Amino acid sequence: MEKLDRKTQIRILSIIFIMLVIGLAILFPFLPDKVPMQYSLTGSVNRYADKWVAVLGAIGINGALSLYNIFTSEDVIPAKNFIVSAVLPIVTMIAIGAALFIQ
Repeated sequence: MEKLDRKTQIRILSIIFIMLVIGLAILFPFLPDKVPMQYSLTGSVNRYADKWVAVLGAIGINGALSLYNIFTSEDVIPAKNFIVSAVLPIVTMIAIGAALFIQ
């Protein structure tokens, strides 16, 4: 992978974060009131959270991680940190979106 300069990395992380917020805003009305948050080894749900908590928590965690990587890097964001910050919103959308199918 070619090294991206800091401005490009920040733009990419910003676009991905904005897409996460828009995606969660679209998904929000369709989510059940209680979203599964933890599963046992047998596949049953151990803990639920209100959908507000799940969505705001997801936005907060993703935003905090991206901001941490942006502010702690001087020249460029290290590749492993950048990949985690870029992939985590996708995983978050899949995990919260799965709540539509799990009762």
